[in-house]
Amino acid sequence: MKVNATTIMVLGGYTEGKSTEKTYFFNRAAGDNWIVGPELMKARYRHGCGYAFLRTPKGERRQIAIAVGGYEREKQKTKTTEVLRLDWNNPIWIPGPNLPNGIGIAAAVGLTTTDGRFLLIGGQKNYLRGNLGSILELNCDVGVGHNKGMRFKESCRWITMKQKLKQPRSAFLAMIVPSKKFVPECK
Repeated sequence: MKVNATTIMVLGGYTEGKSTEKTYFFNRAAGDNWIVGPELMKARYRHGCGYAFLRTPKGERRQIAIAVGGYEREKQKTKTTEVLRLDWNNPIWIPGPNLPNGIGIAAAVGLTTTDGRFLLIGGQKNYLRGNLGSILELNCDVGVGHNKGMRFKESCRWITMKQKLKQPRSAFLAMIVPSKKFVPECK
């Protein structure tokens, strides 16, 4: 997951025969320098991850990392969401809102707006079968907060969008297209 122009974050995954909660930061400009990041609350793999931006009630812009869904262990999906404020000095993962159901191998896209919107697209409802066509949107009410940071579990929720994938799928990538020049007109 890209954090900024020079830093990426690796979070969770499957290593040494099990899922992991480990995270790492890598700064391309600093050479071969991997930094251990804060551990996820749950070990997970085949999950969605990305980042989004929030604007606080005071108008400050906040970048958050999101880890959502996936598998804790083989055939055991999770519907949990975890959120990490990337601007905290000692960041920790905190709970976000649960998905309506456990979803694995979905594509995740953070929208580059400042309203905390993040999409989870497709995925699987059953282990290695049963592809989904749904598109879920994480929507946050940025007016809800307190002095220790945003209460994501209370101020955010997953909404099932009316739009669906034309063909249900999993194990694919989705991304924001930065230019309208390459996007065909939808009718």
